[in-house]
Parts: sequence; C-alpha cells; structure tokens
Amino acid sequence: MTVLLGVDCATQPNKTGLAMAEVIDGVVHVTRCAVGSKSRLPADIILEWLSGCDDVLLALDSPLGWPVTLGEALVGHRAGDSMGIGSDALFRRTTDVSIYQRLDKLPLEVGASWLARTAVASLALLAEIRQRSERPIPLAWEPRKAETWRIIEVYPAATRIAHGAPAGSGGVVGLEHVLDCSAVAPIVARSEDAGDSCVCALAGADFLAEWAVPPEYMPTAKREGWIWAPGVMTADDEFAAPSNHAARPSGLDVRSVSSAEQFPVPGRGAPGGRGCHACARGLPFSRLRECPECDHVFKGQNWDGIDAHWKAYHTDVMPYHEFWDSLCPEHKRRH
Repeated sequence: MTVLLGVDCATQPNKTGLAMAEVIDGVVHVTRCAVGSKSRLPADIILEWLSGCDDVLLALDSPLGWPVTLGEALVGHRAGDSMGIGSDALFRRTTDVSIYQRLDKLPLEVGASWLARTAVASLALLAEIRQRSERPIPLAWEPRKAETWRIIEVYPAATRIAHGAPAGSGGVVGLEHVLDCSAVAPIVARSEDAGDSCVCALAGADFLAEWAVPPEYMPTAKREGWIWAPGVMTADDEFAAPSNHAARPSGLDVRSVSSAEQFPVPGRGAPGGRGCHACARGLPFSRLRECPECDHVFKGQNWDGIDAHWKAYHTDVMPYHEFWDSLCPEHKRRH
C-alpha cells in the first residue's frame, strides 16, 4: 500500500502542514498530522514518519517550476528594455491555464507573486529530504509505479472543487465521503495549514487512482511542473475502483473561459494526430492568431510569420513541423 504524505508548503516551518494517510475501502484515512516548528522542522517530521516506508507518494502544495517563457525572456533581458511578451505568458504556467479551464479556478502565479519564495523553500526542503534519506525521490509522471519515493505537485483548492467542496483554505467540510480526518480532528480544527495538508494527501490518492488529468505536452510540464488534479468528479467515483475512471468518457467537466462556440475543448487535436497545441492552451477559434507558447499576436488574421517565429523562440518545445501538424482544422485554417 502506498503511503501518502501531504505537505502544505510555506517559507516558515510553523506554517508548513504535514499529513500522513492511506487509502482503505475507498476513503483516504489521515493517520498522522502536524504543523512544523522551529524546534521540530518539517524535514525532521517527514523523515521520522516515513522511516521504513518503501512506497511513498509526497504531494506538495507548491509550484515546483517556473514558466518556460519567463526563463527564456530573462536570459537576454537588460534593464529598461521591453520584455517583448505579454504578462500572462510570462507568469502563468501551462498547468495554471489547464486548472482554470477545467475548474474555473486560477492558481497563484509563481512568476509574479510571493509564491516564488514558497517554491524556493519547497525545493530546498526536497533537496534536504533527498540528501538525508539518500533517495533520489523523482517527480512522478504516471501512477502505476511503486516501491520508491516519488513527488507530485498539487493544489488543494483545485482538489476541493473537483470533489464538490468549497475551495477555501484549510477546509475539509464536504470531503467526508472521501477524506477521513477523524483521527487528527483537533489538529485540523486548529490549523488551516494542517487541513490543507490533508487535502494534499487526498490529491495524491486522486493521482494514484488515475483521475488526475495528465499534461498534454510532457516536455513543457517537466520544465514547468504540473498540478495533478481531476476534472469535476461524480458520486460514482471510488478510489477502490480506478477502472471506473477508465470507463468514463474523460473524467472532465471542461469550463471554458468563454462560450463553447468560440473556445475549443483542450486537447481536441487533428484527426489521427497528437492533441492540438492551440486547443491545449485554450486559444479561441475566432480571434487573431496567437502563438500558444508566448501569446505573440500575428499580423492580420492569419498565421503569417509563424514558421520564423516558432523556429526562433520555441523549437525547445517541439520542432515547427510537429507543432503545425498538431493543429486541428479549426485552428489551422486561415480566416
């Protein structure tokens, strides 16, 4: 049985929540819960709890990477120069847009807020756990792998919404059918950080049950990080029966940012090909043509200059011919 370790990350030990859990009969049971302190650091608690465990999934509420476009833009930038790119493309990761499209909740932007400090602290925490445990602890990109310690990035607000509960910080109300915190109820009642860590453990169970939506394009996700969360779930979903998930049409309730006539369903793609890269970014069919990687708007109402632009800035994402071939007919057509 995989041990779930939810971590509500923070820059200070006394704001870092920790929850240890396991899945029994379709419910995530939290067996241990704590909030760190200066005298009992989060890394010490984690290593104590996980001593002797071989199959562990750590679910961290923190960005684990930054937007690809931000890193590229900063390399050659000089003070006083234009960034040459829109703020959304600079500061939002692909996974942030995906969460917004599915759950109508936009995560905080790691490239544009204090959240960057939490991300740095979280990565330092991971580095310490790796060093002291002498385990590599890689990021997990598919559920069906055991007998190791692995990490995923999660977002408690998205997990709550997916399960039909209020998105607010610290809350476990509305999750009783899938999350049992009765063994640690006093700790959860005292601390929002503890409550969020319990929901992080629930998000880890979603990942293992194959309900969390995977990235459309893995190379970008591996550079930026990926928030593992489902679409809106139904009462029939149970952790004990992940095969139910495979039988559902998609597990998603896509909430587009505008009307269904103007905006695509993410990942629709060209017939017989890979998912459409523009659909995956939620780019509308009816507006001026925008680059799905950096929001550059092409002149006129067509793709004029896309080949030169892509080859100059985005070949690390995928070769130009693969990008162009991936576009669905609605995105590829010229107005």
